[in-house]
Amino acid sequence: MAPGVQVPITIESAQVKRALKRLGAAVQDLSEPMEEIGSSLVTSTQQRFEEKESPEGEAWQPVSKAHARRKVEEGRSPANILRFKNYLLQSISYLADRGSVAVGSNRVYAAIHQLGGTEDMAPGPAGIPARPYLGVSRDDEREIGAILGDYLGGAAA
Repeated sequence: MAPGVQVPITIESAQVKRALKRLGAAVQDLSEPMEEIGSSLVTSTQQRFEEKESPEGEAWQPVSKAHARRKVEEGRSPANILRFKNYLLQSISYLADRGSVAVGSNRVYAAIHQLGGTEDMAPGPAGIPARPYLGVSRDDEREIGAILGDYLGGAAA
């Protein structure tokens, strides 16, 4: 994954933290569960594009009225937020190693959509609201815990 946007994630779930601690004690190479976690997080991130919501379940702001008019003139739906030709959606990928996984996009414009523009930026391509798509939801935390638990069960056997 080339530089684009990555969001550091801190896991607050006690269940996931306990599983990671036990895993660290049980095995040194966590590549296998990290690959599975990465794949799972890519899927849930892509699902956010369908649901048009952040990892916290907050709805993305709709496109501006001016942008909606332009989309309609071009024969596109204003309801498809962050979905022009699906480049951003299709760029979501992960990198996993022995002890971590990173999920992000290599698209140069990925960060502006994740973080939003600032008030001093011109409207249109830069002065846009944040529409967070990267991150770990509560469902993701449960899935990560289950993946680590399954792996720990297998590692202990």
